[in-house]
Amino acid sequence: MKHADEHFLRATLAYGRVVVASLGAICHALADGGPHGASGRAAVWAGAQRACGALLALHEMVPSVSIVLSDRTLFVEDVRVKASALDKEELAALTSLLRDRGIGAVALRAPTTQEDLVAFAQILMTQHTVVDVQSALLDLGIQSVDVDAQARRRDEGALERDDVEGAARLSYAKAAAAFEALQEALRAGQRAVLAPVVREVQILIDLLERDEACVVNLTTLRDPKVYTMQHAVNVTILSLLIGRCVGLDRRALRSLGIAAMLHDTGRLKLPDALLQKEDGLTPEEELALLRSPAEGAKLLLRMRDVGEDELRAVFVAAEHHLELDGSGPPALAHPRPPSPFSRIVHIADDFDALVSGLVFERRRLKPDHALAVMAARVGASYEPALFSAFADAVYAAFVKAS
Repeated sequence: MKHADEHFLRATLAYGRVVVASLGAICHALADGGPHGASGRAAVWAGAQRACGALLALHEMVPSVSIVLSDRTLFVEDVRVKASALDKEELAALTSLLRDRGIGAVALRAPTTQEDLVAFAQILMTQHTVVDVQSALLDLGIQSVDVDAQARRRDEGALERDDVEGAARLSYAKAAAAFEALQEALRAGQRAVLAPVVREVQILIDLLERDEACVVNLTTLRDPKVYTMQHAVNVTILSLLIGRCVGLDRRALRSLGIAAMLHDTGRLKLPDALLQKEDGLTPEEELALLRSPAEGAKLLLRMRDVGEDELRAVFVAAEHHLELDGSGPPALAHPRPPSPFSRIVHIADDFDALVSGLVFERRRLKPDHALAVMAARVGASYEPALFSAFADAVYAAFVKAS
């Protein structure tokens, strides 16, 4: 494990417990009659102060802290929070509220204020379903807190089991489902919840650390009916592969994975008939396709909260087809080189398109043939060092194994 990951794990173990225990304490105090009485009011705000202090420390490492409920167990950033004699009642109170309302995940995004946490606790006490909680948060304009419905989570030892392939297939399917749900929300103009996508990106990172070749080989799965979802997950896996090859730390990998998953958001503006078309495109269709990166960036900017991860995703959505000299699409008034994440996603995106055989008139290529085709564009389209690292990793995962 990298030193940065060890530091993050220690911080999560220490501060994560404080966050959930303090949230539980706020709810416990509210149930006992606060914040109306002086003592109850003091307990509520003392809990909020403790939670915010711990969140501040965690937010220095990640822009959003996830709390996940699995059965009756709480996890903070995939680290299990075990109850002790000192906080047993507080954790039980929070667990019961989340479970009764069908909430499986809570995302606390920077900056989270004491007022936000108290309001969230009051909502938990007064609303009865996850939808009601989501609506109340939206009505109050609380942007730092998101909730999501309960989802079956692998048990604590899932990533330690021998069946890595089974765990990887499950994660692949859940990542595709999370992507589809987010895209449907964006398409409908609704508030898009990023937390499920973030969770699945984190799990993919864990699985890549265990068995890189096994996870990468999942990108060979092909189903024309769900190509858009598969392409999003494939590009995410391949981008994370490149990120690992060039030594990105876990936080950077997470941000890269989110951006990769959302890179083709602009295609939401395109009709299905165009995306599935196998013959030539009309001039109007070509223009719509060229505009899709810019449209994707606009859609992502409409998300309720635009933090560091979302901003990087906006850049990648807009830039992932740019050449290294900044030439389009999209055509920029003042061309500039694409961002580092955009360069990575460009390579992953083009490789998956070439081996899929499902993108317009392209025929399906074998991995080594796809790499040969892409090699001709190194230096113009692809950064040499990134492509070299990617080619070596793909050769090890696909070509040697075949």
